[in-house]
Amino acid sequence: MLRRLLLPVAAAGTAALTAGLGLWQLDRAAQKDALHASIQARAQELPLLAGQLHSLDQVHRLVQLQGQWLAHSTVFLENRPMGGRAGFFVLTALQLPDGRTVLVQRGWQARDLRDRTLTQPVPTPADVSVRLRARVAPPPSRLMDFEGGEEGLLRQNVELNAYAAEFRLPALLPISLQQLDPAQVCTREACSEVLDDGLKRDWTVVGSSADKNRGYAVQWFSLSALVMGLFIWFQWLRPWRQRRAQQRPTV
Repeated sequence: MLRRLLLPVAAAGTAALTAGLGLWQLDRAAQKDALHASIQARAQELPLLAGQLHSLDQVHRLVQLQGQWLAHSTVFLENRPMGGRAGFFVLTALQLPDGRTVLVQRGWQARDLRDRTLTQPVPTPADVSVRLRARVAPPPSRLMDFEGGEEGLLRQNVELNAYAAEFRLPALLPISLQQLDPAQVCTREACSEVLDDGLKRDWTVVGSSADKNRGYAVQWFSLSALVMGLFIWFQWLRPWRQRRAQQRPTV
């Protein structure tokens, strides 16, 4: 008797749980789609200029600006994959015409397979102005810190206040920029020479993984349907067919 009572409760509970997980995945996909639509809409707005940068409220806005690299502030963030490969994010502060500074995620450099501490020099002319096309972004995400994880040329993380103090950066903005194209070197006449730095810039686009959530939702709904289907078959349909077979007259 107890077994007959527990089976439908367990089946209904399992089906409800897996269906709920499917709905949760659909909700996550909808959130990512909405965020992605917001990013796309912001990308259609006129690019911000250097003097208009101020806060994280501007995340995902495009930016066109000029400034000077502060070459001494260049650091490499370890354990930052791109395209499935291990490597570094290259960061350098840029001084804006109004004297403020902003952290620029310049791009990605592959890690040397023989020596993980070996980095390649990145051209960073400090005595000329450069023009950038970039996107406003939060500071790089934090990873688990090891001893000395925020010190040296190679480091795990960057904390903006500590970074500004370390390199004596004036008025560092509470944002970062993700550089989208190679910088252009500027002269009094024009900004035309492209600075070939060898970096990749295939930055992850937020919202692009919504299809993955929808795929997970299909799997959870399928499992929910399978549980209920098996319960109905073994508890109702199969016994019913067996009874009918037994009731058929034998010739």
